[in-house]
Amino acid sequence: MKNDNGEGVLWADALSYAEGFELAGHSDWRLPNAKELQSILDYTRSPSTSNSAAIDALFNSTEITNEFGQADYPYYWSSTAHATWVEDHDGAWGVYVAFGRALGYDQMSPNPTWRDVHGAGSQRSDPKVGDPGEFPTGHGPQGDAVRIYNYVRLVRGGETTTALNDLSFKEYNFNVYPNPAQSEITVSAEVELTTVSIYNLSAQKVMTQYPNQKEATINIGHLANGMYFVKAIAKDESIVMQKIIVER
Repeated sequence: MKNDNGEGVLWADALSYAEGFELAGHSDWRLPNAKELQSILDYTRSPSTSNSAAIDALFNSTEITNEFGQADYPYYWSSTAHATWVEDHDGAWGVYVAFGRALGYDQMSPNPTWRDVHGAGSQRSDPKVGDPGEFPTGHGPQGDAVRIYNYVRLVRGGETTTALNDLSFKEYNFNVYPNPAQSEITVSAEVELTTVSIYNLSAQKVMTQYPNQKEATINIGHLANGMYFVKAIAKDESIVMQKIIVER
């Protein structure tokens, strides 16, 4: 679509907007995935350099007023759900692309304020439902602005998945042992694992291995005591997570 929908909506309402939408004699419009949105970015343009959205000049973008009171351009929802290592929260946040400033609330400054911490064209995520008023100073370590009501620009044709169960979070037998562990763990699965990563409770990736087999032994002797998350990605791109405890 050359134009967006003109208003911020919840993620589910963005999907509903696409249902049955007709334009220019076509009815196969849908919410784009994150990569499709990225394809129309133009990083030579931005609110601060060209007084425009960071978007190909072919497209129009509704002007908004951001959290800092500046003239700006929206975040656009994608159909892509955000994966997380937090139990029961996979898919609760949806991916968006910022075609205007990607603000964060700088609480470390002597004079805390909103800043363009990520830059136009950034990809981040928002809760699919909720009240933006619950995030007066943003979310996360960089105070990312949380809007929840984001804009929509549909794309035609092709197929994209929107349900969490269709987003490559497939079930397969996956084991990590021993747990608790001391110096090493063994990761095993019924399918070939391409990547095994370990995250700490601050969501920082602390190590990654690429076993390309169904079982791998990983040295964790350098990790401090505590809880971690093991994330395994299989050859078919399905993903599983498991908690482990390092205890000596």
